Amino acid sequence: MAIADIKAFSEKSKADPELKEKLLACMKIREILNLAKEYGFEL
Repeated sequence: MAIADIKAFSEKSKADPELKEKLLACMKIREILNLAKEYGFEL
């Protein structure tokens, strides 16, 4: 898990309202990691 990947995922979530909504609904770290993977990020 690289810091650059985390930052890129964060920036993507700021620009994509649908992703932001899904991210806010996550209750566990595993859910966030799965969501990131779904959007093409390897965190």
